[in-house]
Amino acid sequence: MALGSYGKKPTVPELTPIDVDATQQATVAGNQASFADIAKLAAGVNTFNQDQLSALIDRVLGVGARQQIQENLASQLRGEIPLDVRNAIYRGGAERSTATNAFGGGGFTRNIEARDLGLTSLDITNKALSSAEGWLNTSRSPTFDVTSMFFSPQQRLGFQQQQQVAQYQNDLTKAGVAAAPDPNMAALGQAFDSSFNSLETVGGLLGGAASSYGMQRGLSSGAAAGASGGLASSYAADYGGEMAAGGAAAGSSGSY
Repeated sequence: MALGSYGKKPTVPELTPIDVDATQQATVAGNQASFADIAKLAAGVNTFNQDQLSALIDRVLGVGARQQIQENLASQLRGEIPLDVRNAIYRGGAERSTATNAFGGGGFTRNIEARDLGLTSLDITNKALSSAEGWLNTSRSPTFDVTSMFFSPQQRLGFQQQQQVAQYQNDLTKAGVAAAPDPNMAALGQAFDSSFNSLETVGGLLGGAASSYGMQRGLSSGAAAGASGGLASSYAADYGGEMAAGGAAAGSSGSY
């Protein structure tokens, strides 16, 4: 790589620890600061829900039915027979008393009619409690839970941990970018490396061609020298043979 196209070693960011006690204190303080607004919101929601349910009951049972039910329950909780029931008993007793008197009977027997119900004040109260519970479940709308708007320490810790990890990753990325080489210098270095590699390739090709040419010249020179030596040896052999033949002919002439 060319000079200046290298990066540098990135700096690893520090991991900031989470203070658990401070998180808990901040959670309590935040919930207390928000309580007034949350309570106001809850009151508005509860009022709206109850008005909607009351209007629905009035449409189903008729206007005034809720008030009558509540009055009867209040009377029964005191151990009393509801007023409409007492009036019905009085009317029935008076009618029977009148009929009895007509046939020689006694006076008005309303107390007997009350005992004929077979109930004590305690029985009436217990029945009223059961009826009141059922009526409350029917006539009472779901209430808004104020605490559902509060943050818990566990939630805050979870948010802080997520934020801590995100911040660490962001800092690490920024450090990597800061340590990366300059884009212009990196591009210049890549261009230089590419040119240098091309020159190396051309040099290798030229060197290989020169070596091959030298080998061919060497082989050609060796072959020529060998051929010349062979001709000289053949010439010397022929000349020696001729000289030997001449000597033999001279010897023959002398003998004559």
